[in-house]
Amino acid sequence: MFKSNELEYKKLALHQVEDNTEEISNKIATKLIDDPSWLDRFMEKTGATYGGSVFGHRINHFYYEKQKLPNSQ
Repeated sequence: MFKSNELEYKKLALHQVEDNTEEISNKIATKLIDDPSWLDRFMEKTGATYGGSVFGHRINHFYYEKQKLPNSQ
């Protein structure tokens, strides 16, 4: 009985997290579409950086990877 209740609780919690994450993502996307400079202001206020983000790490990786390819100047 306990395992069954635990599984149901975990499923419910997962659905709630998914719903909240989707709502937050949609709000951020709407903000960026309406005002692209919003991200810059957000990053300035929070101290976040592009370089420290997953996106920043990937961009740097691809940049250096491309530099290793022949004829990529």
